[in-house]
Amino acid sequence: MCEAPAVSTASGTGPSRRAFLAAVPVVSAGAAVLAAAAGCTGSVPAVPGPTASPADVAAAADAHARETALLAAYDTAIGEHPALSGTLRAIRAHHADHARALVALGLPGVGAGAVAGSGRPSSSAGSGSSAGSGSISPSTTTDPASVAAGTGPAGDTVAARAAALSALSGLERTTAAAHRTGTLAAGSALASLLASLCAAESGHAELVAAAGGAPTGGSATGGSATGGSATAGDGQAGGATAVAALATMLSAAHAAVYATAAAGGALAPLGAPAQPARALARAAHDDHRVLRDALVATLRAHGTTPPAALPAYRLPVEPAGVEGSVDLLSRVEDQSAASAWAAVGALTGADRELAMDALVAMALRGQRARLAAGLTPEAAAPAFPGR
Repeated sequence: MCEAPAVSTASGTGPSRRAFLAAVPVVSAGAAVLAAAAGCTGSVPAVPGPTASPADVAAAADAHARETALLAAYDTAIGEHPALSGTLRAIRAHHADHARALVALGLPGVGAGAVAGSGRPSSSAGSGSSAGSGSISPSTTTDPASVAAGTGPAGDTVAARAAALSALSGLERTTAAAHRTGTLAAGSALASLLASLCAAESGHAELVAAAGGAPTGGSATGGSATGGSATAGDGQAGGATAVAALATMLSAAHAAVYATAAAGGALAPLGAPAQPARALARAAHDDHRVLRDALVATLRAHGTTPPAALPAYRLPVEPAGVEGSVDLLSRVEDQSAASAWAAVGALTGADRELAMDALVAMALRGQRARLAAGLTPEAAAPAFPGR
């Protein structure tokens, strides 16, 4: 049996999403709703077979080039605005991980010419092309006093920082949209990786925009924020594998509807201090209901009977107060994201689009819940959502 590493949750370090799904599924009377994906995933996904199509090779190379461009952009911003380096270094580390994961697919020409660096960003944009060692860590934190005063290197003003953050957020959104397009056309293994990268970049876009004072919310990829952009019955993949993946997503959605309602109910009596968390719970509940209905329609279009919701579900954590409720919300999104991520590689066409957009929305809601729980931006955003 494989053992997954620990990850940060709203209540601190705990089991990884995959381990959590395997060990503590949302269940009722012993009936499992979510199942862990087979095998362990480390920092990189499984390598596709030797029959990868030329289109996948080109798509992976393009994705690697996008990640390399982001590395360069973050290196420039870190060098010019050191007071922002805490969060920016952490996000840059994610992009280094993404570039390495694309190289690890083993596709010819992907990452060729990348210079293996020390893993520590420099002030030069050129050093950002490194997809080598990933030993980057947020060794410094953003200094609010420095940000407010506008102190730092020449030209490191408050206005310049705001402009740099806006540019980085826009580049993240553009990259997320390109990864989404690649996901919808790629083969199974590459699609799964690109979907996770799309979700990660969508989360990064929100974090960077928030650092510049922009509000969070909405879709970062151009797809539906609820994961319901695909039309049921349009361009679906057939077969038992697709039906099973959709059914697993639906079972997770049933559980998420129950859990988000429980969180909202626990927050309702707490008054004004709980209103931001209650708004998160209400939005998550509504989104999971929309996704549930889309999955029901899709499964019926496949000619199968959708699995029904169970009468009740055992929650992974009790929604005790604001802290327990947002912890529950983040865990629900993480385990729902795992089912959506697993479905992406099993589906094609509109079915894959449904799972893809659901994954992005779940990653964003999970990130917002962790931020609401007081986690730092570095801890709130996973490098590979869903995995």
